[in-house]
Amino acid sequence: MYTQASALKAAFAMRMIAFILLAIAIMVLIAWHDVQRVTGIYLSLRTMAYSTALCFLLSGVALLALSWRRLFTLRTAALFIVAIAVIRLAEIYWFSGLAVNRKMMLLVTDIPPAPVPMAATTAFSFVLTGTILFLLGTQTPRARTMMVILVMSVVAVTTAVIALLAHTIGHLPAFEWLGLKMPIPTAVAFILLVSALLTHSYPSLKAAFKQLSFLGHSVVAEKVAANINTTGRMEERMRQIIEAAPNGIVMINDVGMIEIVNRQAEKIFGYDRSELLGQPIENLIPKNVAHQHPHHRADFFSNPVPRAMGGGRDLFALRKDGKEFPVEIGLAPITTDEGMKVLASVVDITERKKSAQLLLAHQRDLEKSNRELARINKELEAFAYVASHDLKSPLRGVAQLSNWIDEDLLAQEYDNVSDHTKLLRSRIMRMEKLLDDMLIFYRAGKIDNSQKVVDVKRMAIELFDMQNLKPGLRLEVEGELPIFMTLAIPFEQVLRNLFSNAIKHHDKDEGLIRVACREQNSDYFEFSVCDDGPGIPEQYQQRIFGMFQTLKPRDELEGSGMGLALIKKIIENYSGEINVHSTGRGTCFTFTWPKKWSVANV
Repeated sequence: MYTQASALKAAFAMRMIAFILLAIAIMVLIAWHDVQRVTGIYLSLRTMAYSTALCFLLSGVALLALSWRRLFTLRTAALFIVAIAVIRLAEIYWFSGLAVNRKMMLLVTDIPPAPVPMAATTAFSFVLTGTILFLLGTQTPRARTMMVILVMSVVAVTTAVIALLAHTIGHLPAFEWLGLKMPIPTAVAFILLVSALLTHSYPSLKAAFKQLSFLGHSVVAEKVAANINTTGRMEERMRQIIEAAPNGIVMINDVGMIEIVNRQAEKIFGYDRSELLGQPIENLIPKNVAHQHPHHRADFFSNPVPRAMGGGRDLFALRKDGKEFPVEIGLAPITTDEGMKVLASVVDITERKKSAQLLLAHQRDLEKSNRELARINKELEAFAYVASHDLKSPLRGVAQLSNWIDEDLLAQEYDNVSDHTKLLRSRIMRMEKLLDDMLIFYRAGKIDNSQKVVDVKRMAIELFDMQNLKPGLRLEVEGELPIFMTLAIPFEQVLRNLFSNAIKHHDKDEGLIRVACREQNSDYFEFSVCDDGPGIPEQYQQRIFGMFQTLKPRDELEGSGMGLALIKKIIENYSGEINVHSTGRGTCFTFTWPKKWSVANV
């Protein structure tokens, strides 16, 4: 077992080897710098090249840096070692004129004519050991890195041992055996260096060997892991697609439990994801139909084909706050290892519904505007008729009377002049009344927004008393008449004209006019104004609501024929209706009027 004490001993041994390498390198460098006094052991040390000594000096520094975890120093020294060795190999095989060893001996006072250069084997070994030192300078070398370090260490130490054996056996001159050439000091130094590296790397190498023993299992495990990773990536990609979907996505199982919810579904329903997962889907369905959902779900699982939910019906969902909102839902079956699932795509169509309702409202407004335009066109046609007939008629009468007056004056028939002048003033007044009624009629299309409380009974009595010139006519109020907030001016115009029409057309000095009211529905009153006058023949009952329509000649009964047309226009402007009922004697006008006025009534 590799204990802490073992680690301390290994560190101590590595430092000792580092100091030995430093000593060997320094001694070689001294031997090269003091050539005249080199004897004994120094002479044998000079078999090591000057550049080789520099590399061992850097190797000793690197070992100390490795021991003290000075990683920057370690990597820097390792790079210099590799650089010197690579340059030497380039000199040997490609650029023979570099003279790297001689250039490194600039400070040597007495350079031999042919100084010993670094051998190719030595340069190759320094490339290996320098690379090992650099790899050990990483923070945490991986197992594969340690296996590379082991292989390079074995190659380096084998090279050194073979070279050393060549010297021991003495079989070949110049320290060359099997093509390997390396001086004894260099071979010993390499063995020490590699020994230090292997001592330091022992715990990591041991772990790497354990991994090698399970290499077969690792290959299988890697394949399984690769398949798992591929599946995981596909699942992650699917999860990202679901999360990025613009619609709400909810996946449920065959018992209606929610298994997947995306971000948009959280937003639509107002729940946090943790509040939905594992909960029944019925939590998102309005209470009044939630009990039907299990049956519909069973139908889908019995025939799992993609389709829209609801079959054309309006669907509603339920938010966390209890509010219902319109939705569109598409269903798609999904087969998984756990069985059949249903993926539901949910779209909140609240804004679409609002737009549709707004479009419908605009369409209704357009239809109303078209009806109003048709009415205005009809009124313009009537006005054209008035301009060509009803307005010209009194003008022709005025012109005729003026001619008569001229003739009477020439004939000096002054009595006739007075009669014709009175008749002329009557025609002018009729024309003035006609123009005033036309002005009132066209102003009736403008909406008066001034509201006030109206006591209908009091208003009816005041209007009747103000217009009645026949003492024998009386007003009878049937039942209770309402007191309500409404547009007082148009309502008063309607009652005034109905009373005026009943009084003016009554053919007797005595008679009865009745006014009554009932609630037609929650929004409208129905008022009636009835008289016991001569009545209106059925063939004229629709004609009377036209402009300038009278049942008697104007010379017989003065009037413009605009009263009922004005009443109809006012009532219809406020979404009401007016009708006439008459069989034999007596006429009854009924009209509806809104209980509460709003723009919608216009």
